Amino acid sequence: MKKQLTIILFVAISFVSFSQQNKITTTNTVIFTADISGIIGAGYGGAFDPLRDSLLVEGLDRDGETTVIGNRMMSNVDTLNPGIYTTTLLVSSTLDSVRWKFRAGPYYLFTNAGWETGTDRWFVMNFDSSIVSLNTIIPRINTFIQLVTGAHLLLTLNVSGAINRYNGLTIPLNEIEFIGMKGNAEYLGSLTEGCWCADDTSNGTMKSLRKINDSTWNFHHEFPIGTLIDTLEYQFCIMYPGADTINGGLNPLANEFSVGINHNYILNNEYVMFINNIFGTTTPVSVELIDSNIPNSFKLEQNYPNPFNPTTKIRYSIPQYSSVTLKVFNLLGEEIETLVNSEQSAGVYEATFNASSAKGGLSSGIYFYSLQTKDFTLTKKMILIR
Repeated sequence: MKKQLTIILFVAISFVSFSQQNKITTTNTVIFTADISGIIGAGYGGAFDPLRDSLLVEGLDRDGETTVIGNRMMSNVDTLNPGIYTTTLLVSSTLDSVRWKFRAGPYYLFTNAGWETGTDRWFVMNFDSSIVSLNTIIPRINTFIQLVTGAHLLLTLNVSGAINRYNGLTIPLNEIEFIGMKGNAEYLGSLTEGCWCADDTSNGTMKSLRKINDSTWNFHHEFPIGTLIDTLEYQFCIMYPGADTINGGLNPLANEFSVGINHNYILNNEYVMFINNIFGTTTPVSVELIDSNIPNSFKLEQNYPNPFNPTTKIRYSIPQYSSVTLKVFNLLGEEIETLVNSEQSAGVYEATFNASSAKGGLSSGIYFYSLQTKDFTLTKKMILIR
């Protein structure tokens, strides 16, 4: 028996050794360039102050398979262009690509703890010993906004066709027990704390949404005057029978996105900020309240510009609190995209439709957009020219 055990251990050790010997490390010299001219000296607290603040390239080696040599802190070497920052790093990895982000510091002076908002950036390793100069990037780094008045945040989530990322199966809408949210602010819950399980709703690290109907849920938060508000990063999660056992019970409700991918939204000084989200899609549908005065009647205006390429705006009015849908269709009557599916107060709204981000992309042609409430329905034509 001892002899047999020894043989098994020998084979295992030999296998690990063989695997490690066959890992190929590739080394690239990477030149990073950032354009932060848009945030120098603007915004609350002076935004990015070159005498006080720093910009770094972070995260390249967090996978444990990559090493980085060089100064991650970027610097301005072109005095004629004070917003252009650069640094050169020696990146060695056994992987074919590594993820990273810019980060500004001191971290407490910027939103999202200085990290860029949105998804991680990726660097694809080139041939060994390559020198790679990346294109100039405008970092998604934002400064705090101080509200001059009170404000309301209204998040709406459309879960039609929602898929659990762990198993790729469609989530049964009529069996949803609750929908939660975790984010980068206390009122959104916490992306980094808790177990991504039902218990998080009791300890405050997950916030619950309110059900409007089987496919629509929403969340409301009110900000007092003078609040410093951050750029939002958040994920939703859906609880239904069996969801808490998927992924072996490990963070089972992190079932929308993988690590590093979040919904993100830059808050502003509007009295009401609407963010219409689709489960599993990071880009929020852009809908703005243009005028909070009560209109005399329902109205759907012609989109502008028209013809358009690739974006156009659609303005509509509702005279009373209503459940509103605004959808785009093709000539066959097939739904292309839902721009609005939420309850809205009386006012004049403007939605942005981007043909480039529509599923599958759209070709030139005639499309229709339709506004529908309980008391009003109207459809109009628009033309896309590529």
